[in-house]
Amino acid sequence: MISLTNEAPVSIPILSEHSEDGQTDWRAIGRIYEHLACYYLSSVGIAAEIKDGAGYDLLCETPTGAFFKVEVKSSTCRINRHWSRQRKCYYDREYQSYRIGVKNKGISDVLIIICRETNFLVIKYKAEFTGKQNLQIKDTAFTAEKTQRHLRWLAKVAGSYTSAVNGFAEAALTEPHLI
Repeated sequence: MISLTNEAPVSIPILSEHSEDGQTDWRAIGRIYEHLACYYLSSVGIAAEIKDGAGYDLLCETPTGAFFKVEVKSSTCRINRHWSRQRKCYYDREYQSYRIGVKNKGISDVLIIICRETNFLVIKYKAEFTGKQNLQIKDTAFTAEKTQRHLRWLAKVAGSYTSAVNGFAEAALTEPHLI
């Protein structure tokens, strides 16, 4: 398990060379990233198992024996285009972002969002996505350093969480994020 005192990083896998052009089976793409999320979780001492049709993607067990549910989403970066009423045209914002649909994902305690262009991730907790239609995350949130921070924080919460405490997501948000 990653320790906050031992900054040993999780190895981020290199990207496979594949094209998503003409892709029609997006569930297969999603499954790839579910497996990648399992790898990341096991790298920090959290057991994870893929669960199809359960309303969430992964069922995870903390080192203390408590369980929590994870939804995994993957995305590619998009340039933010906005309509200008004054100019009557679209214009690009200065940043690029990832737009993630999260409607009806409230059964999950944790949302893991993986960038398909880098394998970097962002982790969000239930209160950060429940009741929302979409999340918009800037491309600058997906870095190797931030991926390591997210995983260290998740490992810290998982190492101290017991099911007798509030929900896992609430426990994760009771202390300030490392991000």
